[in-house]
Amino acid sequence: MTRSSERYKVPLGLGLALDQVGVSHTEVLRRAGLPGGLFDQSRAALPRSDYFALWRAIAEVSGDPSVGLAIGSAAAPDVLEPALLAALASATYRDALTRIARFKRLLCHEEVTLHDADGVAPGAVRVRYHGQGDAPDVPDVLVDTEFAFLLNLGRRGTRSPIAPLAVHLRRRELVVEVAYRGLFRCPLRTACPVDEIVLAGVDLDRPFVTFNAPLLAIIEPRLEAEVDAARARRTTTSRVEEALRSGLTGGRPTIHTVARQLAMSARTLQRQLRAEGTTFVDRVGAVRRELSEHYLTHTAWSPAEIAYLVGYEETSSFYRAFQGWTGQTPGDFRADQAVP
Repeated sequence: MTRSSERYKVPLGLGLALDQVGVSHTEVLRRAGLPGGLFDQSRAALPRSDYFALWRAIAEVSGDPSVGLAIGSAAAPDVLEPALLAALASATYRDALTRIARFKRLLCHEEVTLHDADGVAPGAVRVRYHGQGDAPDVPDVLVDTEFAFLLNLGRRGTRSPIAPLAVHLRRRELVVEVAYRGLFRCPLRTACPVDEIVLAGVDLDRPFVTFNAPLLAIIEPRLEAEVDAARARRTTTSRVEEALRSGLTGGRPTIHTVARQLAMSARTLQRQLRAEGTTFVDRVGAVRRELSEHYLTHTAWSPAEIAYLVGYEETSSFYRAFQGWTGQTPGDFRADQAVP
């Protein structure tokens, strides 16, 4: 399935959340050029371009650069999607985020991924939010909504005033920094290579007062079946590429780590890729090239930053690889893309 043909589900309750924060959902739909009854549909879905246009219209109509924080804080997980209801019924905050990461793709094509951050604090985790291929065109308001929602989920489930250890954002600056400091109550950094919040292990292991094992026993098998069905419809090649896109940032995924992520052995993964006419090494190179060209075309990041993002420890290695792919240096490629 191509990116242009993908359908993004409109969150249940989004129209209600907009009304709660004082943003006219009618005006939002008009500004985005979408049907006036969109929020009345039980399971509306939009092409990627329309979905992002919807979120940009929310920011424009509100006139508030931080409106996503209010929307994410207003959204109630217990009246929305089954996947989010399952998260609220989890035993701990860590369990809830693990379920969000697993079931997120049932809701949209953006992803939430969890990464160890023991170097920051014992048991800490980096919670990253990114689009397919880490595309920088994900609207800031959507990132803000997601992080506010995830933090509100933890505070609501634990009944504790949880604050992240840090929040890292890819945007160059915060127009209304006071709103972000007021919600997150932690150090903020901009112009980062990824969008992420860093959470302490002690907070992640806090029990949820909303824990509901009987409810999970009902909901989770259905969600797992939906995940399995969605996986069965996709090729091994596409699943490997997706894993690589989310795992390359600052790291070098091996066939063994990707195989574990896909719940198969490295030998099985190799065999399935060969049956589809490719190899793991080929997919790593293809994803690195795809992301490199995307970053050079759509961001102002330096070659050194891009080298890190696509998994190269040395910038010189990135230069050699890029010239092998395109016959150009990263600088020449960027200059060509800038020519009208």
